[in-house]
Amino acid sequence: MAETLRGFEELLAATDPDIILTFGTATLSDYIAGRLAKARGIDYLQLKATKVRNYVSLNDDMIALSSHIAKHYAARDTSRQAKAIARSYIDTVKAEGVKYEGAIRLDQRLLDFKPHRQLVKLAKAAALELRRQGNSVVRDDNHLDGFIIPALIEGIVQPWRARKLSKRLGKSFLQLADIEKLGDFGFFPLHFEPEVSMQVFGRPFQNQIELIRTLALALPSNVVLLVKEHPRSIGFRPVGYYEKILEIPNVRLADPFLPSIALVKRAKLVAIISGTIGLEAAILGKPVLAFGRPTYCALPGAIVSKVKDLWRLPQQITTLLTLAETSGDDAIECFIAAIVDGSVPIDLYANLLGKENRHREVNDLAGDETDQRSRDLERLADYTRLRIGATRPH
Repeated sequence: MAETLRGFEELLAATDPDIILTFGTATLSDYIAGRLAKARGIDYLQLKATKVRNYVSLNDDMIALSSHIAKHYAARDTSRQAKAIARSYIDTVKAEGVKYEGAIRLDQRLLDFKPHRQLVKLAKAAALELRRQGNSVVRDDNHLDGFIIPALIEGIVQPWRARKLSKRLGKSFLQLADIEKLGDFGFFPLHFEPEVSMQVFGRPFQNQIELIRTLALALPSNVVLLVKEHPRSIGFRPVGYYEKILEIPNVRLADPFLPSIALVKRAKLVAIISGTIGLEAAILGKPVLAFGRPTYCALPGAIVSKVKDLWRLPQQITTLLTLAETSGDDAIECFIAAIVDGSVPIDLYANLLGKENRHREVNDLAGDETDQRSRDLERLADYTRLRIGATRPH
């Protein structure tokens, strides 16, 4: 870290930039760039998916809601078009749950392990790795893991561990019929690790097992805590991780392949560190307890209640459940509309970055891939010029 910091300081001294542009907060360098920019008074913009359809924004804050969006939301100053898009989005979420461009597609085929198919994939990975090793620029890029190790993990290790988990604890995973008999329950979705939603947005809460224990103790005595694994994590964590969770009194595990919306709709409240399930819960009218600092913490406290003091967590939960009937539709619509007005619709992950097996919006698929890429690049360039212009003194 010290070496990275020193290198950045040397780079800033040599270039004296007017503005720093970064992509998300996915690496240590992204994080350091944001902190140095703030410390030195350099304008800073971070390209980030809003998790609202395929809208991305250039934010001036790594964690909190960007000021250009926050101003629209605070003033309730949003366009008619944005409001219409927000209403449509809210209706979609209520029917289908949150879906956004770039989300990894996962399903129960992970348990359908076919050794011969994996051997073919490994052979292809080996061929790609040989080609990569022949390119000195790509070979020395430490952002790339190569092809063989990811193929081994995704094709063999992860499915094998997923099957082991299913065999050992499958009977402990509650299905919807079991959940219907639980009575009142709070819902906590486990977060994938390592991930920015944990390491950056939820820094004080890195141990999810202990957070689950704390939350279970804080709930009213008649409310069970239901925990569900993130589908992307299946096959990554050891079986012992889930056994420790099941040892906590008043805690149950849901089938990890159940859709989150089915659990959110039945929950008394939803507790999150970060992640889109919190926004999904707010849209569905469920009170949300936020341990981290997702951008939707900008919503009123009766909708999303931020945890600041664990000693007062039981009282905070009781208050939040009392306010559960408070309608937040207007605030949520304005929040989504402010995001739409302050961002641009492009297929960043599936189109521009060429990520495979990602969710993609269907409203902009006319024409071939080249046309779509050119259109998205043009939109992004226009939007970037607009945002940079907004940061410059007039």
